[in-house]
Amino acid sequence: MVDLDPLAEEDWTIVRQLIARHILFTNSAFAKRIQATLADQPFVKVMPRDFKRVQKAEAKARAENREPEFSELVGSV
Repeated sequence: MVDLDPLAEEDWTIVRQLIARHILFTNSAFAKRIQATLADQPFVKVMPRDFKRVQKAEAKARAENREPEFSELVGSV
């Protein structure tokens, strides 16, 4: 149902921003420790396979300058 994918650079940017905001609002010591050792943390992106299929179909359609077809979005059922 889901894949555990490594984080892309834009995902790391979002994680860093979210942790920084959390620290700003909560002054959390735990969040500060996570921030200090971020590169060592085992973050992964949990991606539903259905959502990945939709993203792939949308990207393909954009590359071909068209709207994705319904059958591309829903895949084989």
